[in-house]
Amino acid sequence: MICGKYMYIAYLDESGIHADAPFCIVSGYFGHKFAWAKFNRKWKCVLAKHGISEFHAWKFWSRTGEGRRIDDYKKWSNEQAEEFLNELLDAISDTNIHPVGATLVMEHWHPLDTNEREYLTGGVSWSGKFRPRGAPNKPYYLPFQSCILNAARYVPNGKKMKFRFDWNKQLKGHARQVFKFLKTINNLSIHDKLGKISFPMGEEAVGLQAADLLSYQLYKFAPLRVADEHAVPNSIFKKTITGMHSSHDLPFFNRRGVELALEAFRSGTDSKQKAEIVQKPIAED
Repeated sequence: MICGKYMYIAYLDESGIHADAPFCIVSGYFGHKFAWAKFNRKWKCVLAKHGISEFHAWKFWSRTGEGRRIDDYKKWSNEQAEEFLNELLDAISDTNIHPVGATLVMEHWHPLDTNEREYLTGGVSWSGKFRPRGAPNKPYYLPFQSCILNAARYVPNGKKMKFRFDWNKQLKGHARQVFKFLKTINNLSIHDKLGKISFPMGEEAVGLQAADLLSYQLYKFAPLRVADEHAVPNSIFKKTITGMHSSHDLPFFNRRGVELALEAFRSGTDSKQKAEIVQKPIAED
């Protein structure tokens, strides 16, 4: 049971955290607890209808060398797969949940020096020393912060949002530290709207399965966006973002986006302003 002030929930997943990945993405959906109750019923109904215990985008779209489907989908026809996917997308688009996400282009991350990467991943510089420390070798924490900030700004005053990220043993420790620090920044406009953070499994929190679908589509779209800033999403991606409030909720950290996020640090502005600056790439395009 969610108490009165925790009326909003965000479910977020990641893609591209493996070595040599060209993009690092965190994305998912947020909404009122009643919207999530409706979504959960719809999503679980679709899974049950098709005999699937848990949706994983990579399994659904994976193929063998001969072009055959794998795992639970290996005997499926194209017609059944299309019906299943459309029903999942309807569960998202017919529910009042809203996408949020951030894409970091790794070719613009690697050239940054250690201090810049430390700053972007949760570090705060005081007299040349970082307290708290960042995680300069884990770019995940830049889109992680962006998603938190962009989702929380839609929470009404006096309410809080719970954040549920896909469980990851290697990432959750520093994630908790960054989240805790964001809540202490009094001049951060949304600091009092941040509730609790947790790391459930996808099978127990089906909102994470929808987040997985969105992250997969963002990852597939990212190379097109790099090649053409006006690239048009395909029909599947479009449906995953039906409930989008603003294109600013899906920032793209390319060269310009990373530079905007670093403006305060490079200019020597008080590092406590950093969390607001991390939002700046929402306007980079």
